[in-house]
Amino acid sequence: MDKSYRTAALRQLSAGICLALAAAVSGQDAKAGGSPLDTLLSTHLFADVPDAKDFVRDTRPPAETLDYLPLTGPDRDGEKPKNKDELKALASELEAAALRNEALARERLGYTTPAAANPAKAAESQASSSAKR
Repeated sequence: MDKSYRTAALRQLSAGICLALAAAVSGQDAKAGGSPLDTLLSTHLFADVPDAKDFVRDTRPPAETLDYLPLTGPDRDGEKPKNKDELKALASELEAAALRNEALARERLGYTTPAAANPAKAAESQASSSAKR
């Protein structure tokens, strides 16, 4: 019984909070209708940035002397995007480096390749490889 009273009290409390928030939101001076941009501008969901203080303006370099480098767009300087063939070559190079590093790590740590799961097949493969020699 005690638990059901708590849940009922919590439901009533949350309903009261929702009603209070709804009353507060409806009391704003937002225009009915219009675009979403009008709604955003009328509800002031952004911070008003104050003017910079004197010591900040004095210590900043002039805007003309800043070296701006665009990161995107046609004015962007830098490496051009790679095509599919270049990306495949890069991927194969990375795979080869990973295999080489894994083999080097196995050698340094003393790991050996695991034994075959089927001993009969392992014996056949050893016999066939020795017959080829």
